[in-house]
Amino acid sequence: MNRIIEKYRRFMYNRNGIDRLCVFLLIAGMLVKGTGSFIPVLGVRIGFSAAAALIIAFAVYRALSKNLYRRQYEEDRFNSFMKKLNLPLLAQRIRAGLRHLTLRLKQIRTHRFRTCPACGEFLRLSMKRGKRSLTCPRCGKHFTVRIIF
Repeated sequence: MNRIIEKYRRFMYNRNGIDRLCVFLLIAGMLVKGTGSFIPVLGVRIGFSAAAALIIAFAVYRALSKNLYRRQYEEDRFNSFMKKLNLPLLAQRIRAGLRHLTLRLKQIRTHRFRTCPACGEFLRLSMKRGKRSLTCPRCGKHFTVRIIF
């Protein structure tokens, strides 16, 4: 086993290896391939498979490349692009949305949920029917809500 590990280390010496962009490309290639498998048209499915193969081949090429300067430049560009997307904030919003959805499903018989029109705060109201005048606890705006059922 140690011989195999040593041969792998010698082979990968002075090569780029697997980085964040490589992992992203591999996952994107698998998603494209998976998406293409659901499409019934044969020509489109072949196109998706070809695109997935190209994406995965580029990821493998990057991992085995000896042009470290160019691969580092690509990685830096990818990281700056990901910072602009602000994915941790997006993930936080998705988690909050799922938390609100589970709360709604658990309390659907006893409460109704609305959002503040000014700040978007998630408000939980008792199921008392009719018009209500509310004050948002976050921003202090007064607004009217109508609960039908």
